Formats: sequence, structure tokens, C-alpha cells
Amino acid sequence: MLLFLLMVSLGCASNPKPKYSEAELESLNTAVTQKSFEIDARWARPMPDPALTSIANAGLVPQGSTINRINITGTSSYLKVKNDSVMADLPYYGERQMGGTYNPIKGGVHFKGLAKDFSMEPTKKDSGVAVKFSVNEGPENYQVHIQLYPSGTSNISVVSSHRTPIWYDGTWTPDRLE
Repeated sequence: MLLFLLMVSLGCASNPKPKYSEAELESLNTAVTQKSFEIDARWARPMPDPALTSIANAGLVPQGSTINRINITGTSSYLKVKNDSVMADLPYYGERQMGGTYNPIKGGVHFKGLAKDFSMEPTKKDSGVAVKFSVNEGPENYQVHIQLYPSGTSNISVVSSHRTPIWYDGTWTPDRLE
């Protein structure tokens, strides 16, 4: 009976925090300290709405994707940080909230410039790092929030002055920039 109670109590214990190697932690700290990393976006996570539902119902969502998680692997979708410069080329799925010109070549989230209000701080729940900045591209302003984890995974949140918010999941690497 004692053995059974011990097994039940251990089985009900919360999951321990992931353990990262010293090399993974050092790589993350170096990339963040030097402000030199690149994120390869693999999944787009738009806000589902009736328009996206119509697209999914028409069978226009890539195989293995849903309206709230779209596979963008192989599309060369990236976000780069190098010192004070930031650049991104990410596909966009969602609704434009304000009028503006439509550019069929650059219909996604595209920016290249100097980051404003750049900040970095450790995340409260794990060993990751939260990076925040804003950047303007023409009349549009982007508020970008990035979470980098020692395991090499990342999350990006993009809030635009002209569009509904969108999130991306991917992997990051240090020092891949020219």
C-alpha cells in the first residue's frame, strides 16, 4: 500500500522545468548580448476569423495546416536582429484594418530598419529571453515581441498599426548573419 501511494504521489507531481545544457544557455546569452540572431519561422498562427474560415473551407490552406496554424516551412520566412538593425520577411494571414496601398509582392510582414525601444529581459517562467522592439515600415508601425529559448525554439508576436495581430513559431540561430 505504501508503494502504491508513493507511485501515485510521484505521478501527480508537476513536470519539472526543462534542463538545458551549459552550451545551450551560453549560446542564447551570447546571441542576445551581442544582439545577433536569426529566426527561421516555421508556423504562422493568425487570428481565426470568418475570412480565414472561408479560405479553409475552400481547401486553400496548405496540407497539414489549420486556419489558426499554417505551415510556412520552406518559404524563407525570417526575422533577423543585428545590433540595432532589424529585418523581417514573414507571410501574413489576416485582415487589414486600415486602408492603404496593396503591394502583391510584399503583402506580408516586411520591415528593415532601426529598432526603437529595444529591450531584453529573462522570461519569468523558464530560462528563455524576451526581446521587444518597434519598427516603422512606411506608414505602418510594428510592435514585435520575441521569446527565445535555449533549446533553439522561438515565438514571435507581431502587432501592426494596420492589421490584426499574428504569431509565428520557429527556430533561432546565433551569428548566421552576414
